[in-house]
Amino acid sequence: MTPMTVAALAERSGQRIVDGLQIDDGAPVRLIVAEGRNEAVGRTISVAPREGGGMDRAAWLELLITHELTHVVVASAWGEPPALLWEGLPVWFGDAYVRERVLGRSYAVECRALLELDRLRPLAPLWSHATYYGERKDYRVDVQAGAFCGWLLATIGPSRLPTLALADLSRLEPAWHDWLRESVPRDAARVDRLRALNLCRL
Repeated sequence: MTPMTVAALAERSGQRIVDGLQIDDGAPVRLIVAEGRNEAVGRTISVAPREGGGMDRAAWLELLITHELTHVVVASAWGEPPALLWEGLPVWFGDAYVRERVLGRSYAVECRALLELDRLRPLAPLWSHATYYGERKDYRVDVQAGAFCGWLLATIGPSRLPTLALADLSRLEPAWHDWLRESVPRDAARVDRLRALNLCRL
């Protein structure tokens, strides 16, 4: 991809983020595409696209730029919220969006299958940065955080996210589970594959 193509991709991703979060953020962001870490520091994001997992370099580039750009937009408007939102929102706008478009894999469908098998992780521990990052090797952490944040945006709206408290999860988490059961299509093949993995119950 040419620098102009990458810049246009970042512009489209940024617009989708600010529209989705209803945040007015027009300040410039510096983008570095190079080998190394994927991170956002201030208004500079660094991404190291790769290939694999059924996605080409262009798809990975979009995923990573969108993920890190979401961190920049959220931090600029709200500071750094609890980990469930701090990572869940970038996962929703970046990882979940690109993987569903490119691979046809819905994070909500995945959570619906996990719920059926009683293998969803509880969300309250993921409020903590230490727990979130310490447990992130379990793929369910990012998948659930992203799917839950997508549901929050669609139900309570972005304006309420900065004021959410840990205590709110006692009401919101059961409502999310109800939505997964009642509104998300069941993927029988995915349920069977997850059953075979024998994931631990938490």
